[in-house]
Amino acid sequence: MAKSKAFSFIARIAEWFVNLGRKVGARRALFVWSAISFAMALMVVWTVAPDSYVVNGFWNINGFIISQIKTLLLIFLEVFTPMFMLIVAAKYIFDRVNIKANGMSRTLKISFAAAAFVGIAAATLNYLDAGNFIGAGTGSYCAAARCFFNLKMLLLAGEVFMLYGVGTLLLLLALRGIYTELSYMLAKNN
Repeated sequence: MAKSKAFSFIARIAEWFVNLGRKVGARRALFVWSAISFAMALMVVWTVAPDSYVVNGFWNINGFIISQIKTLLLIFLEVFTPMFMLIVAAKYIFDRVNIKANGMSRTLKISFAAAAFVGIAAATLNYLDAGNFIGAGTGSYCAAARCFFNLKMLLLAGEVFMLYGVGTLLLLLALRGIYTELSYMLAKNN
């Protein structure tokens, strides 16, 4: 009984999230976020460019302009890409999941498994490094000698598992969504 209530509660939250996303619209959200990202990148380049010109002593103005354009594009991509991947992954998760009918899609199941594997591997390596089983030198978790268990080490492993697991899940789903959209666009006969 409690399991079905918890399941229906999660289903209501997912449905609310999907409805909110459909009202806002993924394209509209990405368009607004791209404008914000470009404005932020332009603001950074605009404020740093005069100091960069003076400090670096460019002999050629074309090299200076090209370096500023490159910096603008890199900052734009650093700000825009995480939100883009999050929106694509969220759309892929919540649009494909029909909890009452057939559950998760195959891509979502494989992505969850891969994300769990990457998270466990990263957490294990961090746990072993914190316990001085691998790596060199002492850490803030153990003295020079090996230690098998420490609460701080366990919390570190949990944080690393969540960080790498969620990051891998979002990355895989976003890449799958991008692949699906690009393959549809490129296969379309115009």
